[in-house]
Amino acid sequence: MGGVIEVTTRLYAWEDLKRIACADSYLVLEDIEEANREIEAWEIIKSYDKGYLGHIPKETELMQFIQFELPEIMHLYDEK
Repeated sequence: MGGVIEVTTRLYAWEDLKRIACADSYLVLEDIEEANREIEAWEIIKSYDKGYLGHIPKETELMQFIQFELPEIMHLYDEK
């Protein structure tokens, strides 16, 4: 997995994302890992970074996206 995600902190790898994640967002990231879908999630997050909001998101905006929107976009919990 590669590429840069720009927020108020630059993220270069999945591990960087997990390092800054808040509790609820971290749980979503763990569920993504459990489903072996990190690459898919990374690409979606990169597209969020590149203009979804029209500005570089703050870390809190990114965490809200991961917690509330990313699982829906990925249909992460549809089968659970």
